[in-house]
Amino acid sequence: MQITTYGDVTAFLDRVQPTLLLQETLHSLLIGIALNVQKDPGRYGSNIYMATVDDEEELVLAAIMTPPLNLVLASVRDDDNRAAIDLLVRHILQHNWSLRGITGMGRAVDTFAATWEQLSGHTAKPDVFQYLYELTEVIAPRPVPGRLRLAAEADVPTIGNWSEAFYAEALPNNPALEGGDQYALRRIGRREIYVWELPDGQLTSMAAISRSLPHTASIGLVYTPPELRGAGYASNCVAALSQHILDSGKSSSNLFADMANPTSNGIYQKIGYRLLGELHEYVFVSAGAQ
Repeated sequence: MQITTYGDVTAFLDRVQPTLLLQETLHSLLIGIALNVQKDPGRYGSNIYMATVDDEEELVLAAIMTPPLNLVLASVRDDDNRAAIDLLVRHILQHNWSLRGITGMGRAVDTFAATWEQLSGHTAKPDVFQYLYELTEVIAPRPVPGRLRLAAEADVPTIGNWSEAFYAEALPNNPALEGGDQYALRRIGRREIYVWELPDGQLTSMAAISRSLPHTASIGLVYTPPELRGAGYASNCVAALSQHILDSGKSSSNLFADMANPTSNGIYQKIGYRLLGELHEYVFVSAGAQ
């Protein structure tokens, strides 16, 4: 086993993409983060951890961290990769990197959390566990009034408030990198956020394209204010955006849904999303902080 670290995100992508793109949807989170760093390096700074673990030149693990967010791990092999993970954890500790937590697909993340707990003296606490879904054909939901449209700069106050509410509800432990309006303005400027708009101009729901890869795109930031839920706005918003992704030439769209939220899981399955895997996330806390 050999570990390699990278100071240049392009070199990191050159190493991991040929292998990870073979299972593009499963590894879309890590690839998407690296592509975002490549696209907008100023937003993330220079203190980024990027590493790969190889077994006789075969890629086994890839990891990226943009502090203060979690380390994101991608495991190529369908096992817990104990030897490779042990090597990665020891390297991170030896070089004094501080980890807020770990995020990634399946058993390898559970093994990383247990190994980090054992070697670092910190406790790994389960955080948000999510299902990963993939869609290749949209099943149209019950129609509701309105239409999907790209969010505009005039929508910043609404999208800013909704974004803050989304993170407070869905990802309460995620550290905010910027305020709601600033976040909304940046993502609207990148033409990533879509809204469901009623005929009278009222906005009822939103969703965003979070990561766009060669053959798939990820949908995130799905939010409807509590007083408007249950009317079908989110179903139609996500279904229309999923169809937009397919019409753009992608072969699939994908998204994550909190395992503890049966409503959202049900909505996504009814419009054509099929379960592909599980995303596990842990946060690390010191003994004194428990």
